[in-house]
Amino acid sequence: SQLAFNSNDRRISSTAQLALGTIAYNLSETSPNRANKIVKQFVQKLSKEKSESQIRQYLLVLGNTASANAFDTIVSFTKASQPQIRGAATSALRLIDNNQVDGIITKILTQDADSRVRLEAATALGYREINPGTFKTQKQAFLSEKSVTVRLTLLRNLWQAREKFPEVRKLVKQAAENDASSDIRDAAASIIKTDL
Repeated sequence: SQLAFNSNDRRISSTAQLALGTIAYNLSETSPNRANKIVKQFVQKLSKEKSESQIRQYLLVLGNTASANAFDTIVSFTKASQPQIRGAATSALRLIDNNQVDGIITKILTQDADSRVRLEAATALGYREINPGTFKTQKQAFLSEKSVTVRLTLLRNLWQAREKFPEVRKLVKQAAENDASSDIRDAAASIIKTDL
């Protein structure tokens, strides 16, 4: 923890902080008190922080902890005015086991004005167990989203769920044949090849 907070080298301290987040995650089963102490430390730092890059950093650290104790703090930053902070907060929710998380991330996916934030939402959903609700939202977003990068991520997420939701194969086949974006057509076509 010396390196995480007292190093003069930003890269060293940021790597050490992210590692601390992962350590907290690994300790959550065996030593929950130690894990919570780490989480608390970063939640407190976040509440006082003004620098956008440090706020993003602390959010990423909390994301690595996957701690439900950080949930409220992280969620509050999904409403920040800066897209980079909203994106980091969205990403930080990806591993948290809380039944509200899917709803928050899918709302960001469908409503955030910034495509980079929507991309973080699509990526975060890729880490989570897909269910009928998140499947439906991702499918609709795939069909209506303007950003090709976001759609490519959704395409991958949907494809991962093809055993659970067989209609995915048809959706991807249609995308390969007549999507408006050549990038989506190519990606869908190459995904289908791997399935044969």
